[in-house]
Amino acid sequence: MNERMITIIPRGLLHLAGKSYINGFKKKAAMHAERQLKKELHPYDWQIAYREVSDNTFEIDITECGLKKLAHDFDADGLLPGICRMDYMVSYLMGNGFERTKTLGDGDDCCNCRYHREGLCAWSPEKGFEGRR
Repeated sequence: MNERMITIIPRGLLHLAGKSYINGFKKKAAMHAERQLKKELHPYDWQIAYREVSDNTFEIDITECGLKKLAHDFDADGLLPGICRMDYMVSYLMGNGFERTKTLGDGDDCCNCRYHREGLCAWSPEKGFEGRR
């Protein structure tokens, strides 16, 4: 995925899609956490801890990544952490706030994601991604 694939969509439509996506994602994350407690998830699914912070903000700590498991099983570990960095690009282009300091793809104990329906997310690949996971 790259910026050209997403930026062919008009920015106003991207922002509308971003708000809709975050609202749906917030609801699905809470339901996912409930299904997780009931052990109703597929082996390639994500294991998460979900926290609602405010109407605008929620957090998800991902302790097991479905994509990381799948990549490992198909000898494609090299896809990570590059795929993890795409969260910044997509959040930036969709006009959502996003922050994270750790990723499983970098070898950390979790991906500590913080999402904001309204907010900013910097997409500055020229600055590198070592300090921003």
